[in-house]
Amino acid sequence: MRTLKLPLIVEQTETGDYWGYSQNLPGLHVLGRTRAEVINLAPGIAHTFLQARLDHKLKLPRAFARFDGSQTIEIDWSVSTYALSRTRQTVT
Repeated sequence: MRTLKLPLIVEQTETGDYWGYSQNLPGLHVLGRTRAEVINLAPGIAHTFLQARLDHKLKLPRAFARFDGSQTIEIDWSVSTYALSRTRQTVT
């Protein structure tokens, strides 16, 4: 079984929860109480999201163009980042 890598960005929300998304997979949004929860949920949600696109014959994002449903998704730690919370950034 082949594995596809998913770069993931995790940010803290205003409510203290965590939100994960990937620039390589537009439309993927994962919400959890902790960073770990978001990281653990993201591969399964990404797989379901891609499978739904396949089932509805929608175009897949370039990074996942070879997805056929048989692959597993795992977090790509080499490019994953933890963003600063948008609510804590200072605007000058």
